[in-house]
Amino acid sequence: MSDETDGNVRIAKFRATSNASTTEATIVSITSPKTGTITVNVKRVINGATKYIAVRDIWPPYMGNKESISIGGLREVFGSRVTVTVTLRGTGSYAGYAPATFNIVVKLANDNTGTLPCIKDWAEFSYNASTKTVTATVKADKQNNKFSAYKDHRALQMFLEMADILNEYAGTEGGVSNLSISVDGENFYDDANSQEQRSALKEDLEKVWNLDLDNDTLASLNDKKLICEYKDNPTRYYVKIIAQ
Repeated sequence: MSDETDGNVRIAKFRATSNASTTEATIVSITSPKTGTITVNVKRVINGATKYIAVRDIWPPYMGNKESISIGGLREVFGSRVTVTVTLRGTGSYAGYAPATFNIVVKLANDNTGTLPCIKDWAEFSYNASTKTVTATVKADKQNNKFSAYKDHRALQMFLEMADILNEYAGTEGGVSNLSISVDGENFYDDANSQEQRSALKEDLEKVWNLDLDNDTLASLNDKKLICEYKDNPTRYYVKIIAQ
C-alpha cells in the first residue's frame, strides 16, 4: 500500500518480488472511485527475485507514451485511491501451483476526511472457509477509539475496506467495486462516495446495531457481523467483528 501527500511526486515503476524463480503476473484490472473497474489484462513475467513493472503498463490509456505520472495527475483521473488487481501464476517448475489473486491499494490522498488508517493497523484478521466468515479482531489499544471518528462518510468506507479483506483471505475476485455490505441483509451499500448511502448506513447502524454514533467506541462493534455480497456471485460472505 502506498500513501502519498505531495501531488508533485512522480511514479514511474513498481517493484515486484516473488519467491518463485519464474512467475507470470497479470495486471487484471484497476478500480477507482472515478473510473469504476477497468480491465487491463497486461502480463509480465517475473523471471527473478525482483521485477520492475512500469506504471504505464498498469494504467493505460492514461499514460500514453509518458514514462511517469504525478500523484496529482493520478488523483485527477482516479480520485483518492486506486486498487490494482493482480493474479500470480507459477511457470516452469512452479506451474503446478494454484494461481493467487491480490488487490494492491494505492492511496493517493492523506487527509482526515478522505482516508482512514490502514484497516490492518487496528484489527487482526482470520478466515473460516466453512462458514465463509472473516473474523476481524480489534486490537486492544484501539478498542477505546470513538466510533464518532468514523460515523460520517468514512464509516461506509471503513466497513467496505474491512469486507474487502475477503479478497485476500477467501480468494474472492472482483475487488471492492463489486462488493456490497449490509448490517441487516436487506439494505446493501457499495459506494462510499454516495451521500445517500452514507446517510442510510448511519441510520442502519443506529437502528439495527443500536450504536450511539456520538459516544460509542470501537469496542461497541463486538460480536457485530457484516453481510457481504459480490455482483454475479450467489455466495454470501461475512465479516464478524470481535472487540473484547
